Amino acid sequence: MRTAPELGSNLAGQLRISALRLLRRLRAEHTPDTLSSVQFSALSCLYRHGAMTPRELAIYEGVQPPTVTRLIASLQSAKLISRQVHPDDRRQLLLQLTPSGTELLAATDAESQQWLAAHLVELTDDERATLAAAVPIINKIVND
Repeated sequence: MRTAPELGSNLAGQLRISALRLLRRLRAEHTPDTLSSVQFSALSCLYRHGAMTPRELAIYEGVQPPTVTRLIASLQSAKLISRQVHPDDRRQLLLQLTPSGTELLAATDAESQQWLAAHLVELTDDERATLAAAVPIINKIVND
């Protein structure tokens, strides 16, 4: 018989792998070919959280300042983000999606949601109910 820590560890590993596989599948299905995964992740961050400073973006993305500097330059040259002077601190910049960047992310989000919804329809009512019950629990883990 396994102990509670062993069961938790096994569940943790299974959940981690499943979550990563789902994320990889969604990205593979719907990430524009013109963007790297890092670029797409940064755009998604701005799409979900709104305008932010380069430092805030680096923190959200877990990258170093030189990486975010190159990332910003590539996204700006693709006309997907713009840089504005921060309204509260003129020494800082504020990054935000351009209309093209917003349109790209909105379309990608819609495609991902449609793809996932089509797969959820194939599940039983009980399976969908189990997933629905798991969402707040997963959010609790993520938000801790």
